Parts: sequence; C-alpha cells; structure tokens
Amino acid sequence: MKRNYWMMVLCLLAGGIAGCSDDDNGPSWKELFDKEQALIREFMKDKSPKDSVVFDVEYKKKKFQDVAYVFNYSTDNSKKKPKDGQFILVNYTDRALNNVILDDTRLSTVGGEKIEYPKYPTGGPVYEQVISDEEVYSRFFKYFSEGTSGSIILSSLLSASSTYLYREYKVEKIIEGSLLDYEYELMDEFLKAKGFDRKISIEVPSKMLNDTVTKIVKFEEIEGEAILVTDSITVHCNGYILDEFSNNFDEGKLRAVLKMDEEKKETWKVSDLIEGLKVGLTEMKVGEKAYILIPSGRAYGKGILNYYYQYVMPPYATLVYEIEIFNRKPNAK
Repeated sequence: MKRNYWMMVLCLLAGGIAGCSDDDNGPSWKELFDKEQALIREFMKDKSPKDSVVFDVEYKKKKFQDVAYVFNYSTDNSKKKPKDGQFILVNYTDRALNNVILDDTRLSTVGGEKIEYPKYPTGGPVYEQVISDEEVYSRFFKYFSEGTSGSIILSSLLSASSTYLYREYKVEKIIEGSLLDYEYELMDEFLKAKGFDRKISIEVPSKMLNDTVTKIVKFEEIEGEAILVTDSITVHCNGYILDEFSNNFDEGKLRAVLKMDEEKKETWKVSDLIEGLKVGLTEMKVGEKAYILIPSGRAYGKGILNYYYQYVMPPYATLVYEIEIFNRKPNAK
C-alpha cells in the first residue's frame, strides 16, 4: 500500500542518512539507504504473517520508495484493535537484526546485560496515541489487538534515527473513553486497594486544565498549622506512577519517581512544585500524612526528557505521592 509521508524531510534531517554526503569521501546517503533496505528485505524473508507499507519520498530531487514492515502479529479479529484518537498502553523491546536486545520497557537489565540508556528508565507500560493512518506508528498499531504482540521494522528515515528500528510491541490495554477518565479510575482503584473510601477524598478541580481533579486522602485529620502556597515545608515523601499492572497497587511493585530513605526529610518551596502537588499540599496541615493523587494534566503532561533523550518522567503519567509534613516556614513576600 503506497502512502505519501509528508514528514519525510524532517525525518531525513533528523536521521543519520541525511548527514551523509555525495562526495568522494564515502558512500552517499542513497547508497547507505539502499544497503539498509537490502538488509531489511533479507531479514524479512521468512517472517509470516507480514505486511508492508510503501512510502513514496523525494530527497535531493531524487524520488524513491521506503518500505516498512509489520509481522508476527495476531490475526484473531475477535479481539479489540485500537482506533484513531484512542490511547493504548504498550510495552516494547528494541532489537538488532541478530536479535540482540537494545532497549526494553519491561526491564532495564535483560538477560544479565545492562541497557545503559533505556528510553524509559522507570519501565513500562507506556502510553501511545493512535492518531491516523498518515502517522507511521499509528498505521502499525492498528494491526495489534489488545493483549497481543507484534513487530515492526522501519528504516532509519522513517524512524528518524541513525539506524533502522526493529521493535516488538505488546498492547497491554486499549483505553476506552478519555484518558482522563481512565486516570480517575486508576486513582479510585488505588484508594480502594488501600482501604480508603473514595468519598472521603478531598477533590480540588482545576479552572485551567480541562477541569482535572487532584485528590487528597488524609491518613488522619489533626489540628495543625495550615500550609500556604507561599510557604516552605519539610516533608518525607515517596512518589509513584499509577498503573493497573502493579500487583494490586503494592508500592513495592509501583514504578517509583521519588524515593526517600525512611529517616530522610527534604525542604520544598510549595510555589515551585507541580500544580497537583501545590494544590494538594495547601489542603494539608503540619503533622498530617496523606496520599495526593494527580492526573497527568496537573503533573508532567507529555513527560520529561533528559540530556540522553530518556523519559525520566514518562508521558501521561498518573502520579501518587505519599507525603508527611513536619513543619512549615513562611517565606518573605
């Protein structure tokens, strides 16, 4: 199936092939591209079932075709497949053509071999959004039914990188309805697993971010000094990513984004914190301990990348902080 891939120029600029010259000092970008395509075709010979998508591209006034493949996917049409606009939760493994593992969302150490810079240091599953058939990854997601695996292989041009992408996906879940509603379900299920009635939670709606709600459940109500947004506070806090694949929301199984030693305390300036923590803490008092549950819209949104292009905070992470406040200090206005 042929499709025009309008992002190709950007991919070429971002990928390694785009940096290759056509002079006498080495192979041209087209020679490297043709060699890569030959390796991929050879690799794909015995892969079944398989489908290919052909992209017509033009670069440096030369027209050619780029072929991407999807294979080893389930052909059981009775299972749900994602549609345009839906979010899916996926795990993946990146491999070389000789099957050596290069990256993995499930483990940062695979077979005793450490992955130095995994894209998701906190692991998976991770959210992907299915956009439309014109977006290359979305095109292939539609082959993968919920609960099944499948593989793709893209050239360096299509993957916008310095080499091809050979990736095995597992679609853990297709999110029905809105992502925000799913986040609220996670938050309620967490509270239920911890023995709290969600009806006792304090809910703080946002006036700016699509009415997203931060939820606070206190372990015990006490008399103490109220926390102001202008304060600095001393706290003990552990933070986790909520997902439904963590053995009944056991903190020992949740992916940690903040982990303090038992006796450690830190001083925070409330006004410098993410929106969800800021509003949650101002519902608390000195001496109280609580869970603060934050949807991604009031946390880190589409995630945070570090210098190595790792997601130190993955996209659309629903967060829970277990926090205890020891004292407050008003800051000068």
